Amino acid sequence: MYRKTDKVKIVLAALMILGGILIGCYVGGYLMLYSGIVQIISGFKAGFIASDIAIGIIKCIFAGITGGLSAIIFIFPAMRILND
Repeated sequence: MYRKTDKVKIVLAALMILGGILIGCYVGGYLMLYSGIVQIISGFKAGFIASDIAIGIIKCIFAGITGGLSAIIFIFPAMRILND
């Protein structure tokens, strides 16, 4: 049977993992990928503004990396809590 502190650790770790997944999806999916695509499109609509297009492409390229890293910030400590 689990002790009360073990249950609290499990719940805390589960919330941290869920939060990490949500933050990773938000940062990688919305802030980087979606806004990068919107920035590329607005750069073309405004008359081929090269700096907007370049920054949008860079955002799209690094979307997966930043999303993964922001998720790892929460998931690794949660895994450490579960292993203790």
